Amino acid sequence: MDWGQIFNQSASSIISTTTIAYALAALGLGVHFGQAGLLNMGVAGFMAVGAYGYAISILTFGFPWWLAAIVALLAAVVFAMILGVPTLRLRGDYLAIVTIAAAEVLRLLLLTVAFEEVTGSADGLYGYSGDFQAANPIPDGEYGFGPWQFNQNELWPIVIGIVLLALAVLLVWAMMRSPWGRVLRGIREDEDAVRALGKNVFAYKMQALIIGGVIIAAGGIVYTLGSNASPGVYVTSLTFFVYTIVLLGGAATVFGPVLGAVRHPGQQEGDDLCQVTPRPSPDRRRWSRGRRRPASTSVRPPLAARRSTRSSSPTTCAAPSAACTPSTWTTWRSLGARSPRSSVPTVPARRPSSTC
Repeated sequence: MDWGQIFNQSASSIISTTTIAYALAALGLGVHFGQAGLLNMGVAGFMAVGAYGYAISILTFGFPWWLAAIVALLAAVVFAMILGVPTLRLRGDYLAIVTIAAAEVLRLLLLTVAFEEVTGSADGLYGYSGDFQAANPIPDGEYGFGPWQFNQNELWPIVIGIVLLALAVLLVWAMMRSPWGRVLRGIREDEDAVRALGKNVFAYKMQALIIGGVIIAAGGIVYTLGSNASPGVYVTSLTFFVYTIVLLGGAATVFGPVLGAVRHPGQQEGDDLCQVTPRPSPDRRRWSRGRRRPASTSVRPPLAARRSTRSSSPTTCAAPSAACTPSTWTTWRSLGARSPRSSVPTVPARRPSSTC
């Protein structure tokens, strides 16, 4: 195991578009789950809306990259309203059921061949970064030190991601310190009490769902800046990864999700180091190839052998005793048989002596 390589890859993943995308998604989920108490299980769906909204706007409609990003964020607003209108008036788990189902339906729509010309089906979308890289103001060369070394094409999306993350953190921090944020935390604790004070709980929940969804979609956009848009990325496990980040950093905090994204061990750059396939034991390899079982495994002998053993033995015994002879006990032990009166395999504590 090369610990130097593990350290370098872990350190380099701290500053990457993947980490920034996770941080944005966790920050948006923190608004949903940590501040408003909304159990959103469709984080992968919001990220897919941002990623594919950005890619489709460039490839299909020919928008510039900055306008495509705005269109993707507006698509996240529409997606949040579609999910929120029928569910936010209900309690608890209904939003979780609707969001996780909507995210999976959206992924299947991206996989279907009916819209292959637009979504790319299972192959995804690629080749949309030309306009974005053309707007790169960073001169050619290598930048950074140690494990954090990037060329101009790698550094440009990281800079954009850090700027978006800083703006999102500043926005959430200011909103949570405002009266709006205090009402939102009151809804999380006891929405009936807030409703009794004359506040429109549904409107506040919808605003929180839209704002958090836009931030999550921004994470999807940043993710596609460093890679292609592929439907295999936006699966249900991505939602649980983001929940892990939020819980690691602190659900009801502003800066906690960002720190959780840095600490999260499941980032893609480090996944290959954690996927270790155990080598099967020699006995298991022989068993898997159709050979005989290992000698240590107790196997019930055939019926004919058991009958011959019973006929040759005047007394049935499960352990060495005065009523059994050494030959009978050796026969039972060599065959690995079970006692007729017990379902437990016979394992003697010691080899019997020549005189029972």
